[in-house]
Amino acid sequence: MKKFILLLVVPLLISACGGSPASSTLSTALPTVDESYPAPIKANPIEGYPGLQDSTQGTPVSEVDTVILSEGELPPAPSTVPAPADGMGSISGTLFSFTTRIVLRDTMFYLTPAIGPADNEVPPALFGPQEGSDDVVGRTDGQGQFFMDNVPPGSYFLIVEAPMNWAVGMQEDDLSMPRMITVEAGGKYPLGVVFVPWP
Repeated sequence: MKKFILLLVVPLLISACGGSPASSTLSTALPTVDESYPAPIKANPIEGYPGLQDSTQGTPVSEVDTVILSEGELPPAPSTVPAPADGMGSISGTLFSFTTRIVLRDTMFYLTPAIGPADNEVPPALFGPQEGSDDVVGRTDGQGQFFMDNVPPGSYFLIVEAPMNWAVGMQEDDLSMPRMITVEAGGKYPLGVVFVPWP
């Protein structure tokens, strides 16, 4: 009886330890990239941004020069704001990474409503703009600038698409504090440079 049990157990141990090929294989397929909002695809953030193409020139990224600004130097920000749509507010600005010191060109971002008892807190989890929510989606141009005329009245935080994550726009005078943007109907708000901890 013992010999019979050993004869059954030994082949099972051999196959469990890799003695024979497994019947199932792991998938090695990479996730697809949504090219409408291209995220960085390289480990080096300087090489990985802007997106797959410079949206204003149609130039492949490999041929676009990324300028790293000097310490204390800031990119230009638009001083004008478009006229808001009826019942809406409008904003303009430039997205700037204060960690890598580059302008975030051709980059998707969104405004998400503030939450909490006083409507002044960033949502605890950021998953990107959600369909059916009050999120307002925008995108920077080839100079990292944005112009939006369709922001409903309310208080928002600006959330930027970053490698493997979402980054919150910060206050210029305190780069550890999220910057809240309050919009009123008919209001025009030049935000200047919006500082982003990216990546």
